Amino acid sequence: MVNTILACSCGGTAGLIISWLTSPHWSFLETVNGSLAGTVAICSGCNVVYPWGACIIGAIGAGAYSLLSRLVLRLGVDDPASSIAVHYGGGVVGVLSVAFFDRSRGILLRWDRQSGLDLAVQILGLLVITAWSGGLSA
Repeated sequence: MVNTILACSCGGTAGLIISWLTSPHWSFLETVNGSLAGTVAICSGCNVVYPWGACIIGAIGAGAYSLLSRLVLRLGVDDPASSIAVHYGGGVVGVLSVAFFDRSRGILLRWDRQSGLDLAVQILGLLVITAWSGGLSA
C-alpha cells in the first residue's frame, strides 16, 4: 500500500514538473495522468521494492507517459485521454523496473548473473505482451 501511494504521488509530482517544463502553464491532466502512470508502473513490483525505489519508479513512469503521449499525438492516433501512454508507458517502466529495483536480486542492489537473467526474462515478457496486445488491437 505504501509503495503504491508513493509511486502515485511521485508520478503526479513528476507529471506536474514535466508539464511546467514543456509548456508555459501547469496542466492538471498531465498531473493526473502522471499519477496514473506512476501507479501502473509500480503494480508489477510493489511488493518487492523499497519505498525509495517506488518513488523513482513512479517518477520514471510519469516521464515515460509524457514521452509516449507526445509520440501518440505526433502519429495521429485518436487517444484523447492518453490511455495508451498511461498504460503502455507505465507498464513498460513497471515490467523493466522489477529487474532493477527488486530488494533481493535487483541490478541496482546486487549485480550478478542472476539479476542479468532476470532482466532478460523481463524484456522477453515485455516483448511477448507487446506483440500479443499489438496483434489483438491491430
